Amino acid sequence: MALAIEKITSGPLETNAYIVYDSEVRGECLLIDAPMECEPLVTEILEKRSLTIRSLILTHSHWDHIAGIGDLRKRYAFPIWVHSADRPNLEAPGADGLSWAPPVEGFKADHILNDGESIALGQWRFQIIHTPGHTPGGICLYQMESGLLFSGDTLFRRGIGNLSLPSANPEAMKKSLARLAELPPKTRVFPGHGSSTTIGEENGTLRYFES
Repeated sequence: MALAIEKITSGPLETNAYIVYDSEVRGECLLIDAPMECEPLVTEILEKRSLTIRSLILTHSHWDHIAGIGDLRKRYAFPIWVHSADRPNLEAPGADGLSWAPPVEGFKADHILNDGESIALGQWRFQIIHTPGHTPGGICLYQMESGLLFSGDTLFRRGIGNLSLPSANPEAMKKSLARLAELPPKTRVFPGHGSSTTIGEENGTLRYFES
């Protein structure tokens, strides 16, 4: 068995979404984040791979990661999973205090994610790592056996999430980066913006607060 990852980049901030599924057992997939204008791209992959969305996992609830939910919900039925600390902005976008965000439709959370929670996709298990800092309810999704980390806006290639926003907490980010630094160096990182990297390649980034 092997996990397959389909990357989608859309919206004005070039936000990444990921479709994750077992390449040998077609059927259900996880959709990680839902940026603006992602629906046609998601639909193309779902139809090509004969997949259905098991659940939408939100790494956080900033508008650029949730703006595509409305169009997706017009075509598909799926539950939305988010950490409790980011639930308010999912249900009432703008609650995070971002004055420059465009109008975005709010949605009810169907499931609240908790640190350490295990999410099943067939025989695969993904662990939720609560990584506050960029937002209070930011999470990463970790698959240990395959060495995969979906990092949202916590960790990028050569960078970390914006800490100047109303929702940000530098001290929390410091602790979150320290947790990620404990993962194996070969762990592949798939961020919310930009290209993929590895934990080892981001050794300096993860030590951002030590400089």
